[in-house]
Amino acid sequence: MNEITAFNQLRPAIVREAEDARSIVQFIEQAAKEIESKFIAIGKYLCKMYDRELYRDLGYKSIWEFIDANPNLNFERRTAEMLMRIWRFFGEGGKFPISTNTLAEVGYAKSYLLTRLYEEGVLTKENLNDWIQKAKENTYRKFKLFVDEALGKEPPSEEELNWKTVSFRIPPGYEESIEEAINVMAQIEGVEEQEEIKKRRGDFLVKILEDWVGYYSIIYQKEELRNNEALKEFKLRQVKGLIEKTFEDVVLVVIDRETNRRIL
Repeated sequence: MNEITAFNQLRPAIVREAEDARSIVQFIEQAAKEIESKFIAIGKYLCKMYDRELYRDLGYKSIWEFIDANPNLNFERRTAEMLMRIWRFFGEGGKFPISTNTLAEVGYAKSYLLTRLYEEGVLTKENLNDWIQKAKENTYRKFKLFVDEALGKEPPSEEELNWKTVSFRIPPGYEESIEEAINVMAQIEGVEEQEEIKKRRGDFLVKILEDWVGYYSIIYQKEELRNNEALKEFKLRQVKGLIEKTFEDVVLVVIDRETNRRIL
């Protein structure tokens, strides 16, 4: 059997039977606990939900809204997009089918890099086994260097090689605030080219955090905000100062509702 078109025939019954929205959600939630070994099946059923708009049966406007609202999924939109892309490229009936077992050995992060190679015409039937072997033998970071080199990208500097990727969830709608903060810091640093800003986003974000921590750590030490009352008063003074600076004719007086004592 050809390695490129071979598929694992032993699939759990729920994979074959899951067709309605709730059955698919049940499978995805369970498989998400073992994402490294079941990412192909997760990608398949995410695509099915997306293509058939089954998320609407559950009351969501988009599949991304479903993912953000589901506490039983331990992955975010970015990961979901990666898994769906892997399925559309390498899954059964995809653009370039690869054995499910082979992809499971490679892992979803490196399988995603393989989709980039195929999209750019680098990954072919002739060199597939070579790339699979490279993926198995190397860490993600080292394999990515091979992929970037094959795609003609400049290698990262020695400093950039030591950088780490940090992933965290944020409330809906805050992406623009983060981008705005990064762009402001870029302006402060005298960087205007969008490509350069995009390349240095992590650097600018670190500078923002350093400035914030540097400012508030000094205030924290100075004001001795060691207890809740002191911290509460400090926050009130910050709000009072902001309001009075914004509205010149306003003087804010803060009263404790329980004791009627004037705090500020």
